[in-house]
Amino acid sequence: MKLRKLISPVASLAFLASLSAAPAAFDGSNVGGPGSVSGSLPNNYWISTLNPNPAINQASCPWIANGLAAQGFTTANGWTVNYRTLSGSLTLEKYFAWATTQPTDTIHGATFGGNNNGADWGGADIRVLYTPGAGDPTNNSVHWIQAILTDSVITDSVKTNAFDASAIYGAGYYEYLDNAGTYRSNPDYDNNIPTAAANPTTSTEFLDIPSRNQPPSGAIHWQAQVFIDTLDSASKTVDIYGSGVWWGFDLASTVPEPSSGVLLGIGLAGVWLRSRRKRPTARVNSCP
Repeated sequence: MKLRKLISPVASLAFLASLSAAPAAFDGSNVGGPGSVSGSLPNNYWISTLNPNPAINQASCPWIANGLAAQGFTTANGWTVNYRTLSGSLTLEKYFAWATTQPTDTIHGATFGGNNNGADWGGADIRVLYTPGAGDPTNNSVHWIQAILTDSVITDSVKTNAFDASAIYGAGYYEYLDNAGTYRSNPDYDNNIPTAAANPTTSTEFLDIPSRNQPPSGAIHWQAQVFIDTLDSASKTVDIYGSGVWWGFDLASTVPEPSSGVLLGIGLAGVWLRSRRKRPTARVNSCP
């Protein structure tokens, strides 16, 4: 069942104002590949579908705010988190679904992706171009911060450092920072700088090719919000710049009845539709 948060008229007006302040139109349509793609074997069938599609130009960042708090990036621990307006823009260079074979992409001369290939695997591929405007961070000051909302958390350590969102979205949902385990020290997606060759980002581009495995039968949901940020570790200050990008995918898998291609398609359609009904509902609550 979807849980909807009531929005006061004042909050609604504030949110609409933040959207109208966006510097340029955002085209979130899938680009570079399909919005939905499937794979099959004689005994099962799987499909990865972008969700949301189109991607959303996200003016607020509730998952990031919750992820920061869950990892201890709080006032009580000496951290200051500021939310700034982005005068430049973010543009989708790639945004498409994949199944079975994870795509590859190259940044800094290093190739990312191409792993976890096979039956019941799927995900999404995204590449975002950042064009800074007046007053926006540039060059080495640019970092990327991303939070994930999913009902498919890979490790217990991630859960321990995540916000339990089950009361909002249903059992098993968590929100957490995509920062490779640098809990309480660095919230950024690209936290392994200065080893530039190992980073799927630059000062103007962001790359992610998430993958999940869903054995038959069932469905999982994986969504993310990514923003530009700056980090001053010495003063424990994080500045997050909106607007960001809200993107993700659903992955469903099913086992067909023997010798029935029709039932296979109907069965998967049912799994996928059920997954769509249980997908996260957008929350419109602005960052603190």
